[in-house]
Amino acid sequence: TRNIPMGRVTDITDVTVRDAERTYQNDSSGAPYTFRTTHSGGDLVIKWYFPAAENEACTFTIAYTVHGGLRYYDAGDQLWWKALFPDRPAPIKHSTVTVTLPRNVQVTKYAAYIYSGSGYQTGTTVNIGQQIAPNVVQYELNRPLERGQTMEVEIAWPHGLIAGSPAPWQISADKAEEAYAKKIAVRQKWGPLLSLLL
Repeated sequence: TRNIPMGRVTDITDVTVRDAERTYQNDSSGAPYTFRTTHSGGDLVIKWYFPAAENEACTFTIAYTVHGGLRYYDAGDQLWWKALFPDRPAPIKHSTVTVTLPRNVQVTKYAAYIYSGSGYQTGTTVNIGQQIAPNVVQYELNRPLERGQTMEVEIAWPHGLIAGSPAPWQISADKAEEAYAKKIAVRQKWGPLLSLLL
């Protein structure tokens, strides 16, 4: 099962699931080699079915098209994507995430973050990215990502090279982040004085 939060996209379409040998059929029967999608708790839930496996490695590829997932700013446009989610029964021992932009778009910034909670304020920057082409960045995590931890990748490029405009979720998120930054600034400026007065 893969849960994809829908809070920072406008839609997800064209979902496909495959293993090393076949493409799964989209139906709700629950039979082996099928998958289905539902919505639950603000997430798109992709659930796929396969014959029981024991003491063997299985590889599944889930592909989909994200709509409205980019951020647009005059100073540069961005993609932030939670590539590895916290809801897992076991740690992830190793992972590789590759972001490929259109050929005419050159990366200007990239970073990766690991969160131990639900909010971005809990994130820690990890230096795992490598630009392997002007428009391609690969992130390779060579240590375990524990249960409850999320890895998010960030990549930026010059404004206007990919058509689009801020989605409603971006406008709301920017306002929330601005309010949080102001709150922290006030706390840093006046916190020591208030502590003395108390």
